[in-house]
Amino acid sequence: MFSLTNNNFIGTIPKSISQLHNLYILDLSYNKMEGTVPGCLSRLTWLSLSHNSFSSIGKSLEVLDRAPMRVLSLESNSFQGPFPHWIYKKSQ
Repeated sequence: MFSLTNNNFIGTIPKSISQLHNLYILDLSYNKMEGTVPGCLSRLTWLSLSHNSFSSIGKSLEVLDRAPMRVLSLESNSFQGPFPHWIYKKSQ
């Protein structure tokens, strides 16, 4: 688990986070982050981005043999437009 809650982080989530291959749980809630949530985070099993200012979510790269996301917390953001299909796609 990587918890960075309530740290007053400002800016976007760096694309380099996709290089953390053993990361499965990420909590960035209660910060001042904004912009687009990288689609690579769809591979996580637990993701909390609540209480920030994110405006959109990027497209996911299809990843084979991954556990489905179990927790996704997005409340209190500034999302606009449709959500990408990976958020509501049913597992086969």
